[in-house]
Amino acid sequence: MKIATLYVILFLVTMTTVNCNGKKYKKLKAIDQISTDLKVGDQLSDFYNFWTVFRSAVMEKDTLTLQTLTNFPLIVRGYNDCDPVLKIELSEFIIFFNKCLNEQTYVDRVDATNLDHVKRVLDPKHTDELEIKEGVHWHRFGNIEFIKDSSGWKIFTIYTDTRE
Repeated sequence: MKIATLYVILFLVTMTTVNCNGKKYKKLKAIDQISTDLKVGDQLSDFYNFWTVFRSAVMEKDTLTLQTLTNFPLIVRGYNDCDPVLKIELSEFIIFFNKCLNEQTYVDRVDATNLDHVKRVLDPKHTDELEIKEGVHWHRFGNIEFIKDSSGWKIFTIYTDTRE
């Protein structure tokens, strides 16, 4: 039964890594070192500790902390599967991140920016998604995706308009 489940998961992963042109995306990061032994409850409190630091850094415009909390190159995906995927390096991060924070978000208010959304949420435990997917500790908050690897939680992907 476990082998059949593994084959189904591998098939689904293969199917979800094909873009609109039928080309497979290369793995962006080796995830085999990511811990899989945390329970979701432990993960919630662990992410909350990360969130407190992240939120403070955003509000105080602490660029050094934000850079520390980010996995580079940062993956930037468009809103549609066919949009280009970009990689943002450390040298480009602050300008790019500030632009993203000032973009309109449609998470819970039409008239709010991503920055407004981060400021408003003190406890991310009940927002968006927080789960373990295929052994990867993962959380999506608005347009920002976080992944926990061996060094802790990091900003891993940001969704924005990449067609510009």
